[in-house]
Amino acid sequence: MRVLLLVAAMATVALPASAAPRGLNATDLVTFARLSEAQLSPDGRRIVYTLRETDLAADRGRSDLWLLDIDADSAPRRLTSSVENDTAADWAPDGAGIYFLSSRTGVAQVWYLPVAGGEAVQVTHLPLEIAGFRVSPRGDRLAVAIEVFPDCADLDCTSRRLDELKSSKRHGRVHDQLFVRHWDKWKDGRVSQLFAIALNGEHGAIGSPVALTGSLDADVPSRPLGGRADYDFSPDGASLVFAARIRGRTEPRSTNFDIYRVPSDGGAAPANLTAANPAWDAQPAFSPDGRLLAHLAMERPAYEADRFRLVVRDAATGQVRFTTGDWDRSISAYRFSADGRLIYALADDLGQHPIFSISLQDGSRRMLTGAGNVSELDLARDKIAFVMQGLTSPAELYLIVGRAAPRRLTEVNAARLADVRFGEPEQFSFVGAGGDQVYGYALKPWNWEPGKSYPVAFIVHGGPQS
Repeated sequence: MRVLLLVAAMATVALPASAAPRGLNATDLVTFARLSEAQLSPDGRRIVYTLRETDLAADRGRSDLWLLDIDADSAPRRLTSSVENDTAADWAPDGAGIYFLSSRTGVAQVWYLPVAGGEAVQVTHLPLEIAGFRVSPRGDRLAVAIEVFPDCADLDCTSRRLDELKSSKRHGRVHDQLFVRHWDKWKDGRVSQLFAIALNGEHGAIGSPVALTGSLDADVPSRPLGGRADYDFSPDGASLVFAARIRGRTEPRSTNFDIYRVPSDGGAAPANLTAANPAWDAQPAFSPDGRLLAHLAMERPAYEADRFRLVVRDAATGQVRFTTGDWDRSISAYRFSADGRLIYALADDLGQHPIFSISLQDGSRRMLTGAGNVSELDLARDKIAFVMQGLTSPAELYLIVGRAAPRRLTEVNAARLADVRFGEPEQFSFVGAGGDQVYGYALKPWNWEPGKSYPVAFIVHGGPQS
């Protein structure tokens, strides 16, 4: 199977009687509110998420954190309103507050905010920007991702060197290995590394950051597309697993990412858990009881369009307990169920990108969502929170409780779409190379009339990427 276009149809927003219908335009696309990073509280009662909104007059976007109380059936409330961006919330283990990234002090640092009320307090005070983080399940430390010069002994060294480079009149640079650029960002000699930062009981950082991945010549998380899914704490907080690809001179033509495990206090060097697989291993995560370790894996080295299969191992012995090798779908993300018996996975399916439940006992699979592109999901107890969009709807927040049908929780763009009419999506298919069935969608103009001719724009994309 090949997918031509990964988008799907969803219900349109009803038009007020007084609104004159119109089609979607470029201003609509720019000013849509962008919902992402939904995280369920440990008790499953609340969801915090990031909402990015655009101020056209100021020519800038701003991201804030919002909170939705599921049981109260009330409207979402804004948690932060700083002029700077607040993003990437992660719940404290006790559910009393959230840690998040904010650039309020000029560089992105970790902050803490009690959800019952009160002011946000700055947790980290580092000289460098934090690109991402996770909170230990014990709440006793953070794992943070920071770009540093690999030959620097501490963060201050990298900070000083950046200041020197910025003030220097010489701007030439010598590259003796690839990559020299990722997309539109030139490499400046820094690598992304994970550090551990101890926390006190008052949500404050204590001591200096401890390097966890500095002994590896690798970006952790990988660049330019790596993120929080690339590293995860064990349930007891004693160790951290992460995905990494050794750089060297083979990096540009290699897909050999491996899964490593390291003590979260930095007491030992990382150990490679997947050295036997020369292809891509990604997104490691523990089961809630810590007995299983899952990750995604490809089989063909140096072939980035291979299928991502799920591999579940015994966390102590490394023995493989389960795989989805017999399933012709590529998994993009997953989560363990609360009891560790199921995996909830996102995978392409005939032009859709739904959630599947996968039994670790017998391998049976069940599709939980219909038409739509689910881009992320989070779990707590019997609840699944996820973000989904389609051909006729921007991303919104949805919820599944138990075996009930999904329900939409937000309508962040309802006012912007009040007078917008979408064209009708129509799925088609044809036989492609090798006899594979290729699926795609034709999206008609919003004011389409039978018998008239219209210009056509094609969007074609292949591979497991979204």
